[in-house]
Amino acid sequence: MPSPDIKREPAQGVKTKIYIYEITTTSQVENAKEASFYSFIRTKLVKIVESDEKGYFKTSLAAGAYSLFVKKDGLFYANLFEGNNINPVFVPADEFAHIVFNISYNAVY
Repeated sequence: MPSPDIKREPAQGVKTKIYIYEITTTSQVENAKEASFYSFIRTKLVKIVESDEKGYFKTSLAAGAYSLFVKKDGLFYANLFEGNNINPVFVPADEFAHIVFNISYNAVY
């Protein structure tokens, strides 16, 4: 457990590419050796967008369900699950969806 006396820095955004796929389940990926990393995704790639240096991005998508990934060293990464769905994002019709994608593969606790 981290010490309560240590002052933590707020989370920082990162400039990266976000890979948006049709909603993807754990049975539709090939797992890499490390948890939350995938070597191959069997669902359709919908779009690739780039976040700015603060981690913000905006894109237009049809209403529906999607899975978001980033890449590190050629592997896809996503660490959030809802049931068997990997990093699901639900986009409502004619609305913005606010998404927080925590990239924690280099986190030290």
